[in-house]
Amino acid sequence: MATIKVIFVHGDNCLSKVIQTATHGEWDHVGIEMLGGMLEALFNVGVTVSSLDKYTDFKTECIDVFITDPDGAEQEAKKFVGTSYGFKNFAGGGLYAIMGINISGDGEKSVDCSELVARILRAGGNNVLPNIAADNITPNDLYKALVGLRTTT
Repeated sequence: MATIKVIFVHGDNCLSKVIQTATHGEWDHVGIEMLGGMLEALFNVGVTVSSLDKYTDFKTECIDVFITDPDGAEQEAKKFVGTSYGFKNFAGGGLYAIMGINISGDGEKSVDCSELVARILRAGGNNVLPNIAADNITPNDLYKALVGLRTTT
């Protein structure tokens, strides 16, 4: 057993407010501590490793989550570095949050932030939100699923 740190971010720009409103929660971005920093999927960048102190001026919350296969999680993380941002998946998450419609995205060709984290957790043996396609998971979905599994406060 190992733990992996999932980092939730509350932004205050226009897009952040839209995401928070559509998904009925306060979290509009999520990343995961891996590969020497915060692995995250960003709109204009894609999947990248950012500095762990990138969001010091934002409201954040970290949740340590148990995984059973840390090697599988790391391999999955490495596989996605450089992957394009999933705009269709981002829209799919919004549709799922608003209307409960589970649409298929493009699989692993592109990812948004919460899809990236969900895929890494699943590869690590934590089958978070198994009834929702990874393409449709939002940061708030992840937060609600993981907050009850918190290993530390």
